[in-house]
Amino acid sequence: MSDAERRAELLEAELAALRAECDRLSEELNESRKAVRRDALAGLGRARKEYKDAMTAHEAADDARDACRAALCSCVIGERSPEEVHGEVISDVRTSLELREKAFRRNSPWPFVIFFIGAAAFAVVSAVLVRYLFPVTAVLLITGVVLLVKNRRYIKESGEAQRQREVLLAKYKAADEEGITLRESEFLELYHSFTDAEEQERLTARRLAEASENLERVELQTLDVLDFNCGTGEAAYITRRYNEKLHRCQELEQELCRLKR
Repeated sequence: MSDAERRAELLEAELAALRAECDRLSEELNESRKAVRRDALAGLGRARKEYKDAMTAHEAADDARDACRAALCSCVIGERSPEEVHGEVISDVRTSLELREKAFRRNSPWPFVIFFIGAAAFAVVSAVLVRYLFPVTAVLLITGVVLLVKNRRYIKESGEAQRQREVLLAKYKAADEEGITLRESEFLELYHSFTDAEEQERLTARRLAEASENLERVELQTLDVLDFNCGTGEAAYITRRYNEKLHRCQELEQELCRLKR
């Protein structure tokens, strides 16, 4: 047997072994690629679902926050800080009570009426019997006039107090002081609902940002894993081994062809 024949025999044995190795690697490669595709697409699907769920949750939280803010702004007190509102409510309730006391106080005409009656009586007695009682009559008359003026001023003050109280109550759309405190309670309920909704919106926004970053990371990982030629996964490693063996087979086939000419 010549050297060329022995060389060809060795090459054929090596080629047969390489072909068997290529067949084995091909089967292993196909199974590995199936598993990689399945796992990669499953992971990508989970990441996309998480992002979609986070987006849906954030949109719902954003709508809920806007609805709570609209309800708060449309209430009598509006969107303000609870501390500011509480101080104002205490002051307004105190003012309303003072105005109510002034508005509903008794402005009786009897004091000046009594003095006028007394003055008239003394005037009659002075004219008929005792003339020196005229000074007493004058004092009684002057006192009655003073009381009359004071009574009219009190009546005017009571009317003004009533008007101011009505304006103050109208500010809260309340019928009395209890209604003012009720408006504060309604405001606090709406305010806490809004702050809770605002916090929920911030949480869902943060989760959405995290889900978006995770989806981007998973997409890049999926592209890398599914790159069977230049990727870093197991399937890519097997692919490179298979390609090397296949390339070696082609080299051996070419060399055998030259030897057999």
